[in-house]
Amino acid sequence: YNSADMANVQNFNDVIYNTFIATNATKGFKSNSTTSMSAAFTAAQTWDNIQCPYDLAYYLLNNLFREDQATVTINGKTMPINGIYVDKYKSLVLVSDGNGVYSLNAKNALRYGDTTIYEDDTSTDNTYKNDKNVEEKHFYPLDGLGYDAPDYFGDTTDMTTGRNGNFAMVSEAQFVYNPNQYFTFSGDDDVYLYINGVLALDLGGAHGVCTKTVKLSDVAAKCGLTAGKVADFKFFYMERNSSASNFSIKTNIELATPAISVDKKAYNATNGIEVNSGSALHTSVDVIYDLMVTNKGNLPMTDISFVDTDNCGNRIEFNGTESKFVNGNNSKAVINAGGPFTAWIQISDTAVRNGQTCADLAEVTAYLTTVELAPGETLHIKGIRCNLTPDNNSVFKYENNLNAKGTAGGIDLAGTTMHEIYSFEINDTSRAYVVDFGLPLRITELFDSNVAATALVTDVKLAKDQTFRYGTVELVGNKTDAQLIYTLNKTIHGAEVITLDIELTITLADGTQIKLPTAQKHITIIPATTVYYEDTFSDFIRFEDSGCSWTTDGTTVSKEQSADRIAHSGNVYGYDQAYDTMSKFSLGSAHKVTVSGGNYATAKFSFYGTGFDVISATTNTSGTIVVSVTGENGYSKNYLVDTYYGYTYDSVTGKWTPAPNDAKALWQIPVMKVANLDYGKYDVTITVAYADFFSHGQNGGGSYDFWLDAVRIYDPAGAVAGVAGGSQENYENAYKADGECWPTYMELRDMIIRDKSFAVDSAANGMIFIDGQTGNVSMADYTSYGPNNELYLANGQAVAFRLNAAGNVADIQIALKNIVEGKNASCKIFAVGSEPENGTVLATATDMYRSIKDLNGKTVVIMNVGDADSILSITNLKVTYSEKPGATDTLSLTMDEKSALAALSAVDEVLNPKTPFEPGKVDVRVEDKDITVITSPDVDGIEIDGEKVTDFTVDSETGNRIWKKPIDRILKDNPEISVVARDSNGNVSAPVTAPVVAGGSIGALIGGFIGRLIKNILSVLFG
Repeated sequence: YNSADMANVQNFNDVIYNTFIATNATKGFKSNSTTSMSAAFTAAQTWDNIQCPYDLAYYLLNNLFREDQATVTINGKTMPINGIYVDKYKSLVLVSDGNGVYSLNAKNALRYGDTTIYEDDTSTDNTYKNDKNVEEKHFYPLDGLGYDAPDYFGDTTDMTTGRNGNFAMVSEAQFVYNPNQYFTFSGDDDVYLYINGVLALDLGGAHGVCTKTVKLSDVAAKCGLTAGKVADFKFFYMERNSSASNFSIKTNIELATPAISVDKKAYNATNGIEVNSGSALHTSVDVIYDLMVTNKGNLPMTDISFVDTDNCGNRIEFNGTESKFVNGNNSKAVINAGGPFTAWIQISDTAVRNGQTCADLAEVTAYLTTVELAPGETLHIKGIRCNLTPDNNSVFKYENNLNAKGTAGGIDLAGTTMHEIYSFEINDTSRAYVVDFGLPLRITELFDSNVAATALVTDVKLAKDQTFRYGTVELVGNKTDAQLIYTLNKTIHGAEVITLDIELTITLADGTQIKLPTAQKHITIIPATTVYYEDTFSDFIRFEDSGCSWTTDGTTVSKEQSADRIAHSGNVYGYDQAYDTMSKFSLGSAHKVTVSGGNYATAKFSFYGTGFDVISATTNTSGTIVVSVTGENGYSKNYLVDTYYGYTYDSVTGKWTPAPNDAKALWQIPVMKVANLDYGKYDVTITVAYADFFSHGQNGGGSYDFWLDAVRIYDPAGAVAGVAGGSQENYENAYKADGECWPTYMELRDMIIRDKSFAVDSAANGMIFIDGQTGNVSMADYTSYGPNNELYLANGQAVAFRLNAAGNVADIQIALKNIVEGKNASCKIFAVGSEPENGTVLATATDMYRSIKDLNGKTVVIMNVGDADSILSITNLKVTYSEKPGATDTLSLTMDEKSALAALSAVDEVLNPKTPFEPGKVDVRVEDKDITVITSPDVDGIEIDGEKVTDFTVDSETGNRIWKKPIDRILKDNPEISVVARDSNGNVSAPVTAPVVAGGSIGALIGGFIGRLIKNILSVLFG
């Protein structure tokens, strides 16, 4: 088929010709074999390994439809030698004549689409001018691509305009064979047609326009064709750089188009109405699904199977062999796959066949074995039921994926579809908040951003006809930006429930909007285990006077408390950022009265709870008050409290001394604490009246002052006392979620151990006071003055204790504050043996609770490392429980000699940090009953297990010092020796340890050891 027309056509394969074939070829062939591959090329089929014509032909053909990795440089441009893969078109579309004949001819107008080539009378895509400027139609689908790209040659034909004449194409399909079929090709150049992998048409070589027809009946035997069966069709075409490119196909082979379509519909189980994908459905309604497979091809379909999955872990599989249901155990989507099912084949809109009711999935499996789906028919399997239950206050997007398979003409088919339902439940909410201060509460996030319902909110309003028990409610902002402001105007001792009307709109995939019925959202506000009220809170406190006047001292500032959502953000009851900078009066002001002679003043309030604190100031002008408490339960008691404070701390002597004219006032002091009352309603009257008997000479004599700053109420709901009635469990669950249930309080001031001595190997209840004011850290007696219920630490002072909690302890918190105006206390809390923290600066005189639960089981040190004249106040230790505390749920503070010495050392290290000593040598050896330590000469002394060793000998050869000490302790509890070296300046090294193996008499306890050890360590620490 090589045409004479090709004799003078220009050959652009110069690289290949000049490399291998030309007389003066740059490489040439090492053999002329045209029948077998060379050994070198067999090992690696690369351009560089081509040895003979067979190698070259194999290389060129096998790189025809993939980009050649071998490159060559022509005119300064590097490009692949043999081919550039261009994956441009996916299909050729043949035109039907209406009588079963299909064709495509490049002599007609062709359209080179994005991925498809087809005939189009309006197109000029394949119209070109020849060298005589005459328009002709040719087949050049890869113009401007491959070697024809501007970056390479830009023109690979002899046409007057640049065309890409170097290209090849492969096309494949399947068809159902019958004996009258044929295939005709007309054009140039190489064409090969394979049927079932056997060459059926051969137009190889570079040639002009040639035409050939193959009748499939003529090749049926060699190609393995059987009437009615599917066969494979593969067509190869190559254009070889001619001055024209012609292409024409004509055939009556109807290519097989096996195809499957999968669909899924859902129906409201109550009324049978279809629930379209993407629509909304209330949670109380079940849906029934109809699974569908349609034969979209032209061959019968069998072996149909289904796999139905969702986004909740449910999975249903059934086919002609078996069925399986995997329960995802997700309460949001409960699947009922137990049947019954209805199965049928839809022939047309009005006709069906093979209808059957299947009791269960096993019968569906049996039914599928009988199904042969003709072209155009649809199989239905209906009966899977689903109930959707989203979380409260949310819209749940339920996604369901159906995958179906079938076989047509031996070809495996698969399809998939997805169905979505938005199931909503906006009837309630678990959103609740706790208030621990009487300040306004602003809730800025009424909706969670990660909840589906949030994006659907179109309006938020307060529900009508609501009456609020303890405060007022204001709603500001729109939609999801709405904020709720709750302002208490009464003391709160129960739950406040606020109802919001929520409008939601769902937008479907087609843009249709569905407005859901009005939903309600409930915001619940409950009191914390303590609530702190300002003196200015509403009409809570009633101020009265006779012959004197209550005035406002300071300037009141407006603040809002944090929105503490229950079970979120690690709420600590009794802490709020609003009070972080209140260094004098709480919220900037307090009520003050000055009384003298027969004048008096009263402050009265009522509360529900189990106790209260009166927050005041103690100064060198404040005086005595009488607090009367009466309860509806018959309780009645009077308390006398002297609020005078006229002392200063002498940092030289380490003592508090009377100094009525120089004493600095202490602010926000709980001058009166009444606790452990039976839960109920109580009335409190604070009476301020002057009496000479109680005078300390304040104001020059004859009068004194009193400030009422705030009142803290304990257990206002009665939940801690266990008397909250039907709401008891709700309160307990809320408090437990925050780790704040069943709180108990310990006043730390009363737990100071006054005696410095401890019994050997025993612990005393309480904690020690450490005074580092003078620079010499020592255990000291704690002395305090004034009507306080607090423990005061000046700069450099500390307390230490072992924290021992057991059982269901949820949290351990300590209340801290700074009580000297204008001075910042800085608190370090750390465990002995760990790196001390940097210190938390306290600028507020309001109690702020801080968790120390992580220090349980350790020796805890609390220090004031703040300003020189600052005073750190420690009021209560609060313990909360995860379950109602019993006999095994305990908390104690203890101290023993060993822990005390370690605490003293730790405080000393903070106040007098030592320069780390790095000795040249410290070797520790344990031999029988002796410990031998060899050090470099720069070591002036050592301590072995805390005991000082001063005697040594010198090694005459090395100058090293040799220290010895007998082992005089039981080894089984601590099988290591620890050695610390010290230089002449007293700086110590890091400990060096050595293991000990007990044996012989080593385990004997040397008499008097503990006494000597304590004595030696004390002498080291305190000289």
